[in-house]
Amino acid sequence: MMTKLQGLFRENGIDSSAFNGVNGYGYGDLGREKYDSIIASLFGAEAALVRLQMFSGTHAISTALFASVRPGDQILGISGKPYDTLEEVLGLRNNTESGNSVGSLLDWGITYDEVDLLFGEMASSINSGVVAFDLQAIDEKLEGNPSIKLIHIQRSCGYQFRPSIPIKEIGRVCSHLKEKYKKKGRDLVIFVDNCYGELVEDLEPTHVGADLAAGSLIKNLGGTLAPCGGYIVGRRCI
Repeated sequence: MMTKLQGLFRENGIDSSAFNGVNGYGYGDLGREKYDSIIASLFGAEAALVRLQMFSGTHAISTALFASVRPGDQILGISGKPYDTLEEVLGLRNNTESGNSVGSLLDWGITYDEVDLLFGEMASSINSGVVAFDLQAIDEKLEGNPSIKLIHIQRSCGYQFRPSIPIKEIGRVCSHLKEKYKKKGRDLVIFVDNCYGELVEDLEPTHVGADLAAGSLIKNLGGTLAPCGGYIVGRRCI
């Protein structure tokens, strides 16, 4: 991985100019643009947005979600219950400070549904692993609700007692969704919450078919050194 990163630094021409400050509105920040390019290449993505101003993984994830859906759309979570902090973004529970759901996705007319993962023997019969996506249940949701616009995958276990989802399994569900729906004209965005998943395997979700992935710089990608920050990688058009 270190060799790969060093190669990306060379390809993007990282030198002293990348560390110069900028004035005014911050246009033409060469260091920022080169860093975005490095992260995009690292993830096999068309583009990346890496900013300290996205203070956390939840902030980056919510930014990606709000950019990808519109009022009347539905988000389908296919890895079971999401992080507690994301529940407020989705509008599944009221904000702890305001006591209401104003400003949430639900407040904007964007609903949420979910499908549980398969574990144990049910999973091993599908992919010889300990966790698997329930493609039959996912198909039932998609075929029964044309308003589903975004597929949400939470790669890590979060606060649940379950295995994290390996890249191979993410690739399996991405291939299924592409062949059965996207190639036939269904407008779907496959999004992966990649927190804690960065750099733990040779490939990232955007290498195997995910349209977008997002996470935190506080965790793996920041080497536990960054005090804040988040990233979004994926298709440029989104």
